[in-house]
Amino acid sequence: MPDFSQPIDTGLLCRMLGLVGFCLYVINYFLLSTQIFTAQGIRYFVVNTTAAVLVLIGLTQDFNLPAALTQGFMICMGTAAILIRVRRSILLRRKFDRIRNDQHIPRAA
Repeated sequence: MPDFSQPIDTGLLCRMLGLVGFCLYVINYFLLSTQIFTAQGIRYFVVNTTAAVLVLIGLTQDFNLPAALTQGFMICMGTAAILIRVRRSILLRRKFDRIRNDQHIPRAA
């Protein structure tokens, strides 16, 4: 039976989160390769950015500068891609609402 009175080993927790991040990268790439996810959608970038954050957390225990820089780059680019897609979605929704509203407004003769 586990002893829950002991403090949590943060090093082990960080390494485990890094491994979860690696698994997310692999699963995400599989989903992209099988066209379940597309690069046009937001899901791919959300999962990829989450994976990068988790791997970066894992790197706090076993630091590697090139790997940390790569994860930092992936986080920045993933965040930018998410913001672009959210903005595009909002603009398209507004345009659709305007078109839909214009069709319901009676025109003056």
